[in-house]
Amino acid sequence: MRKYDKEFLKNIDTIFQIKMNSMQQDMFVDYLKRNDKKHESKANKSKEYPPKVEEVYKRYPDRCPVRNAPSGKNSKCKDKIVKLMELFSAHVIVKSIDSYINDCVNHKIYIKNFLTYLNSFEPVAVEEPKNSEDIVNYFLGGNVNTCKRAELPIGAVII
Repeated sequence: MRKYDKEFLKNIDTIFQIKMNSMQQDMFVDYLKRNDKKHESKANKSKEYPPKVEEVYKRYPDRCPVRNAPSGKNSKCKDKIVKLMELFSAHVIVKSIDSYINDCVNHKIYIKNFLTYLNSFEPVAVEEPKNSEDIVNYFLGGNVNTCKRAELPIGAVII
């Protein structure tokens, strides 16, 4: 926040060529301080989202590929993606978006507003990518055991 002192007010007097009494100066300083607080609060509102949220957000096109109209992407969409990611993985959401966009392009259908799409989100059946670090349960020799997918013994059946 800026400092509003007597030197500042003298500069204001010379710039605007306005003579202010002390009460007017105080009111003017209060006005400037209030406006500074408003601008600071607007500047601090920008949130940082995880990279996976940004990846999902970027996957939906900015404009409809069929009619070239805006798709309505905004910060509320990112908040909704965060909520969706509590239920579904980023991989499922991305694959669902890709499938939806491909269907729209192939059938010449206008895409939904992005927030509308997210509110009525229906996941597409997608096989999750298998990570070698995943912990899996397996059945071998009559026993149920647990290990990393990369260390799975030969002949084991994943449960």
